[in-house]
Order: sequence, then C-alpha cells, then structure tokens
Amino acid sequence: MGGRVARRLASRGLAQRLIVRDPKRMEAIPGADVHAIAGYQAGTEVRRALRGVGTMLLIPATEGEGRVGDHRTTVEAAVAAGVRHIVHLSFIGAPPDCTFTLALDHWATEQDIRRIAPAYTLLRMNMYLDFMPKLAGPIPGTPRPSSGRCW
Repeated sequence: MGGRVARRLASRGLAQRLIVRDPKRMEAIPGADVHAIAGYQAGTEVRRALRGVGTMLLIPATEGEGRVGDHRTTVEAAVAAGVRHIVHLSFIGAPPDCTFTLALDHWATEQDIRRIAPAYTLLRMNMYLDFMPKLAGPIPGTPRPSSGRCW
C-alpha cells in the first residue's frame, strides 16, 4: 500500500519522505527522501526521520502482540517531531468490543491518534485484496491450476 501511494504522489511531482525498515526492498521513487528505521517501536528514529514533515500516512504494522504499542510509539514520535496531521489506514468496523484482533488493534490505534494527534484522518479499509486468496481454498472437485496462481 505504501509503495502505491508513494508512486502516485511521485507521479504528481509531490515531495515526500519515505520511512522504511529495509530500503533494499523498496523500489526507487523519483525525488523521494528515504529514511530507514528499525520499526514502529523505534521512537527516536521515527522522530528524527519525521522532522519537518507536516502530514504522515501511517500504514499499519504486521499483526502481532506489540502492534498497538508500536503504533502508539510512532504516533507520539510523529507529534513530537512536529507532524500536524496523521492519516491512518484503519479498518472498517473497529469497535472496542470486537473479537477480531486485527479490528481491535485498529480501534486502539484510532483512540491513540484521537488523543495525541493535532489533526487526523482515519481511512477505514475493508480488506487488502492480496490477502483474499489466503481466505479461500480450491473449489472442491476442481483441479489446481498448474501455474501456481491463486484461484
């Protein structure tokens, strides 16, 4: 998702700072200022990388035990660096009593953003399309494609 957004911004000639964990994994984005950090939990690195940035797009970290705290650390570091607007790619139907961990994590991150950020936008996506094939198996009685492509 981050790469797609970065490419679109670059195609419009907009300046951007990309904060990545592994610069070798990303494609070259024309005119982008790239900063590497250890991860969302690296508050000092995040703060340093975001100095001078007005708006930050927060793409959620991979689901895991420390994800909410890592997001909080990043949000706090962003505000400390002077970020005035945080755009968070959240999840549709993320209530506090949700039993779906992914949505519950997003709810908690939204609460932190509401509490900490001067201004924010919460984008509530439904599902990443690249994840959908993992939710389905082969159709019973149908041979698997030899190409290895998903159904």
